[in-house]
Amino acid sequence: SKKGDPLEICRELSGFGPKVIELTLGEEGSLIFADALYEVPAYGVVEVDPTGAGDVYAAAFAIRYFESRDPLAAGLFASAAASFAVEAIGTQGIADRARVEARYLELRRAYEARSLGKVGPGLRGVPPARRSTSR
Repeated sequence: SKKGDPLEICRELSGFGPKVIELTLGEEGSLIFADALYEVPAYGVVEVDPTGAGDVYAAAFAIRYFESRDPLAAGLFASAAASFAVEAIGTQGIADRARVEARYLELRRAYEARSLGKVGPGLRGVPPARRSTSR
């Protein structure tokens, strides 16, 4: 796409027919364009090597979306999985399912707390949760 705005990129891609679009934005998190627009935060970690993080995100998103059909849950799960990938060099950072699930639950709680307006410290990098119904 020649567009620079992530939302415009999602809208353009949706014209090709997919029902769900995931757009990763590195440490800015990701956008999930589905039944609504979801802004998914990145799980804040110290980045060592970003190589492969997008691949890990895509695979984890596909797994959780296949299991749940919930685009937000899939995005949060994928964010948790990708956060491990950047913490080490190459494939050394890829975590097992149990570790990803634990980080997913932590990220999910922080996301939900923000959407309820609870201020608390939350996780580094977790913006106020926003869900837009306008695609």
